[in-house]
Amino acid sequence: MASLAPQQLHDRLTFDYRVAMAMRCPIMTVSAFRNLDDLVNQRNEIVSEEKSYLATNYRIDYFIKTLIGRDQYAEKTTVRIDLLANNNYPYSPPCCWVISKKMPWSPHFREGFPICISTELWEEGKGKVVLGELLIHIAKLLNLEEISRSEFYGGYNPQAAEYWRFKLNSHPINPQLTYPVLPSGVGNPHVGAILNSILGVRKDNESKRPLSVFLCHSSSDKKIVRKLYTRLCANGIDAWLDEKKLLPGQKWGVEIPKAVENSDVVIVCLSRNAINKSGYIQKEIQVALDVAEEKPEDTIFLIPFRLEPCDIPNRLRHLHCAPFHEEEGYERLMLSLKTCANKLMSAIHH
Repeated sequence: MASLAPQQLHDRLTFDYRVAMAMRCPIMTVSAFRNLDDLVNQRNEIVSEEKSYLATNYRIDYFIKTLIGRDQYAEKTTVRIDLLANNNYPYSPPCCWVISKKMPWSPHFREGFPICISTELWEEGKGKVVLGELLIHIAKLLNLEEISRSEFYGGYNPQAAEYWRFKLNSHPINPQLTYPVLPSGVGNPHVGAILNSILGVRKDNESKRPLSVFLCHSSSDKKIVRKLYTRLCANGIDAWLDEKKLLPGQKWGVEIPKAVENSDVVIVCLSRNAINKSGYIQKEIQVALDVAEEKPEDTIFLIPFRLEPCDIPNRLRHLHCAPFHEEEGYERLMLSLKTCANKLMSAIHH
């Protein structure tokens, strides 16, 4: 059976953390810990991406109306998830338990037993199901939306299954419930390709790092670039943003050019202000252009990315830039990054 190398597991845990944290919403809070003891005592919570690779235990509070008995409901259910419980994550499924006092009255929940998540969900995914998809699946279980349609299915609780069929007419408790959503680009039909090419979930177990991407930007665009950084990280990209990567005491004039040279891709974030402003962004662009000169002609290294409608600087006009549109532009950007990741993987493989 396939398994991940240590670096691959490191990257996968980081990826899951980024996705889970980006999914927090009014009906679901997420907390991450390195072990069960910390989770139970709610101490040493992991709150920074620098330690995200240690996040193996999650506490999830679902604020979803949930059946706990005949005509009885609870408004909150707390679940814990141990990613490594079955010893071969992500090819083996995590172990999920209800830890709140009131146990959901459902075919998928039973006192003293792990939550009965769909076998097909994990086995058919072959290691490519992300933690975020499991969080959504459990939310649907709590809302009685994921019950087998077979008239003979009873699971942990046949009486609850019968109640659902005849009292609730086989409908969810709240048909209008809006579930947590995966960050853009995660969980779509190409999620397997994203995980394969960027995170290194591969059959040959070859250790591989995520694609490294430098964000070249004007300081005046920091707010919108932070959002771009968060989206890229949620998609498994090792994005480099000065305020996230530079350490106290480091000389930014030395570290930033070094980061540009060591990156697989440089994204130049363009805005009307950025192209009209002199300053360090112009030096970063020049460093990136110099590095690009040493790359093979068919290499995608420097990507102009418009944050708003604006002209393209003369120095970058030889490079194609997607038309400005927030979602379309991001999708085109991800296609470019996946192309880069696939080419790097092919080069390593050969």
